[in-house]
Amino acid sequence: MKKLLLLSAFLIFACSDNNSDIEQTFLEKYNNILFDNTDDVDGNPDKLWFSDGIIRYYWEGSCTYIIKTEGSTYLSENEWLWEYGSGSFNSSIVENTADKLVLQLEVGYDSSDICSSSWYNTWTFTISGNSLTFESNELTFCDPNEFVNRIENFSKTTEDIPDC
Repeated sequence: MKKLLLLSAFLIFACSDNNSDIEQTFLEKYNNILFDNTDDVDGNPDKLWFSDGIIRYYWEGSCTYIIKTEGSTYLSENEWLWEYGSGSFNSSIVENTADKLVLQLEVGYDSSDICSSSWYNTWTFTISGNSLTFESNELTFCDPNEFVNRIENFSKTTEDIPDC
């Protein structure tokens, strides 16, 4: 009887589901968490969130762009945050850990102007507490040797995610 109890206890322990050692990736952990841009001073902050492998950005009252974290995304002229015309993002994940997401993007615009036809970009999203930092290192349009570094700061919010 004692052996049966020991065997039962061993089987229960061995078969128990213990996921506490499994760390979620950034995209799993922050799926559908809304962040407000804390750098905005106009009282209507931009919003950013990640939803099932897609980055969504809400700017000046509308969803301006939606980019897949992996694969190709085509955006029409009215979907861009910037007014460069239509074009596509080809993106791949470089790093996706619990508190950091790094994407490599190649952007191509439907344009005959060599200065605005394509560029490369690295996007890094880093979480510290309730704050998210978005850093963009991008090649400028006309000088392939010149990088522009942009940093935006966001904070978690309890607001509802905008309808897009």
